Amino acid sequence: MTAARYAKAGYDVRRQGVRPEKGRLVGYTSAEAHSCIARTFDMLGLGLDGLRSIPVDDGYRMDIKALRQAITDDIAAGHRPFCVVGSPATVNTGAIDDMEAISRIAQEFDLWFHVDGAFGAKRQKSPVQEPPCRSSLRHTPPSTQPIGLHITEPMNINFQWRRAASVS
Repeated sequence: MTAARYAKAGYDVRRQGVRPEKGRLVGYTSAEAHSCIARTFDMLGLGLDGLRSIPVDDGYRMDIKALRQAITDDIAAGHRPFCVVGSPATVNTGAIDDMEAISRIAQEFDLWFHVDGAFGAKRQKSPVQEPPCRSSLRHTPPSTQPIGLHITEPMNINFQWRRAASVS
């Protein structure tokens, strides 16, 4: 999320701080999102008012129409949408946000697309089932779609850690 703030603020946030006079930076996530998203907005100085909690549909997935409406409302109000957070499986219900639709909206509005892998990232290594975000992200050119992946439970994922070669 820090990278998203730097990339989308349009000025040197680190030097100048968060400047609401340029338009409040706002982000979007599902009402079912992991609590770390709100904590991150707080820690980054974006404020909890800068995080839009998007209602969910009957399957507890982010409501895509509500997401689009919230973005257009914020733009009309002079705010600066900068990121959207999707979940490949929510902690509360295991609901899988429509990553394809969220990716398209992120591209349309030039938003950073952050995939919150607090729970669903474990499926990335599944030999049985295609992870819900792999297909939508693999067709997205990196230059047009910044993406962050947040994994809060690395102990449950099989990573191969490699020590970087030391430079003398």
